[in-house]
Amino acid sequence: MASRKRKATASSSSSGTIAEWFASPDATKHYKNILSKAKAISEWALSLNKENNDDKEILDMVDTLEWKKFTAPPKQQGHLTIVREFYANFKDRKDKKVNVGGVEIPFSREDIIKFYNLPNLPQVECGYHALQEQEAPDYGAIAEKLGKEADTSWENSKAKRDRQPLKLFLVNLKDVVSLWQHFICAHIIPGGNTSVVTKERAFLLYCIVTGQQIDVAEIMMNQVEQAAEKSNPTLFFPCLITTLCKKAHVKFSDADALMSKKLALNVAKIKSARQTVENTKHRGPSSSAQPEADHLIQELLERQERHHQEVMVEMKLEGSIRSCRRAFNVQHHMCQCYPPQSLAAD
Repeated sequence: MASRKRKATASSSSSGTIAEWFASPDATKHYKNILSKAKAISEWALSLNKENNDDKEILDMVDTLEWKKFTAPPKQQGHLTIVREFYANFKDRKDKKVNVGGVEIPFSREDIIKFYNLPNLPQVECGYHALQEQEAPDYGAIAEKLGKEADTSWENSKAKRDRQPLKLFLVNLKDVVSLWQHFICAHIIPGGNTSVVTKERAFLLYCIVTGQQIDVAEIMMNQVEQAAEKSNPTLFFPCLITTLCKKAHVKFSDADALMSKKLALNVAKIKSARQTVENTKHRGPSSSAQPEADHLIQELLERQERHHQEVMVEMKLEGSIRSCRRAFNVQHHMCQCYPPQSLAAD
């Protein structure tokens, strides 16, 4: 017996240039009330050069983890309208497929593995999963491995009965670890505040720098599922989702919804940001708390990103101006060769 096609309702977007397809009335309501205004965290990439000593350690980790494609710059920008529709319909997915624009998009752990050429790990081989399952992880060893100083310590929870390690701070981490933290916060366990290293991200960082295999596809699927369940979510993995939709021939038309490309990171950028922080500290006495220094590092990286975007806009503008000038010169040349009088005489 042939399977019945799932019905979807079509609706015009606020821009009026693209039609959304919703898998259920609840999906339509969730989109209109919540997701139509939701923001997304775009994926960062790593920009690594094997000739650069600072990058060699990172490149070795990438090779060990088999993350070459996973850490490469995305070729497709995220399309915010498409991504919002994807999340609206995610809870109604069937057979590991999500309806976007009337097209069934395969989206599962296996699809992520295939897209990024990731190793297909059994759960028992995932170092991150094993660390999470431990009743008493060695938090001291984790902090020592990630921190710049041997006595790097955790901030504990404030509960009197159970003062468990809660988080680390970005400013206390090694440059290499700091770079991976920024990558994780956009590509694996997304979050806007990179300055605070949660326990989950610290576990992930520890697995990365110690060369343990990680089932990142499973982690990413969990992140998507959690975001789809939230009442006021931030959306994750827009470049991946948009690329899969494009591959399935979902039609794009709303160019204004394209997200800006993120500047690729490397250790040199992390060091530059941290040096600026140190220079700021030495200008005079400061009572700034540790988290504020973390936020300054994040702000400096964001400033570098904004500068990169401004340069890209200027380059596009200059290209448009050159095109207009060429067109004007051609037209002017033709007018000189064929003045109006000669055309009239003909």
